[in-house]
Amino acid sequence: MVKSNSIFRRAEPTEPRLPIDLPCLLHLDGGPLSADVYNISYRGLAVRLEAEKNTFDLKTLTGILVPAIGEFLVLARWRKAGSIGFSFTNKRTVRPLLDAYFAQIGRYPD
Repeated sequence: MVKSNSIFRRAEPTEPRLPIDLPCLLHLDGGPLSADVYNISYRGLAVRLEAEKNTFDLKTLTGILVPAIGEFLVLARWRKAGSIGFSFTNKRTVRPLLDAYFAQIGRYPD
């Protein structure tokens, strides 16, 4: 998530993020869609996908599976041509999954 108090200031991230490159599946009502997670924090994650595949209705998204970490219920926060940012809907259940993954790779959001 990014916070900006003015249109003249550069937006600054509000939560430390970890840049990563992990495959994921977006679960849509019509079936799964492949994407890649390119950053993650304790509040959410951002995925990158081909612009032509980023035309689905966000209301049809039921969750995201990141095989290396786990499955997440999310809420879309922003969308650009080739990427989407999501926040986790239940941060309490996500934190143990993320802590385990960060400990396994030896890196944490900073």
